[in-house]
Amino acid sequence: MKTFSFYIPSENYTYSFSLESEVRNGITYVDATKMRPQYPPEVNLIMQVQPMLSELNDFQNDLNTFVSFMKQIGGKVTRDMIIQAHLMLCGKHINQYGRLILNDLFSYADLATLVAYAIYQLDMDAYYKLHWQCIMDARHKYPDSLYRNQWEKYY
Repeated sequence: MKTFSFYIPSENYTYSFSLESEVRNGITYVDATKMRPQYPPEVNLIMQVQPMLSELNDFQNDLNTFVSFMKQIGGKVTRDMIIQAHLMLCGKHINQYGRLILNDLFSYADLATLVAYAIYQLDMDAYYKLHWQCIMDARHKYPDSLYRNQWEKYY
């Protein structure tokens, strides 16, 4: 089990959440999918890995970037702020790699949902809806950058 913490200055509070972890070939991975809703089997199939594990350092870097975007947005933490930070993280990825495949998109939505989970005490359905909204908002904001042959076949 690994615990992740992040500080939000506008709230003057440090939030945290924990994820299951495992070591494979000397590399630590975390399962960041615990707040992911159940998607249709064909979506899981095209993502090829279930559950998807994230390398610990990559996950921590993405969390740090995500929180940095939240701080840039500023103000009280809201659901909209979390979605905007998610879109900014997707945009950063697109600028770096020129595209966004479903594994990346879903991983970033997982991260946004985990941040919300750390901050708010909601029922699971609210986290599932947030996850889906992150996916759909990224689809609408970056339609030309999503790896189309993965996405359009199912949505």
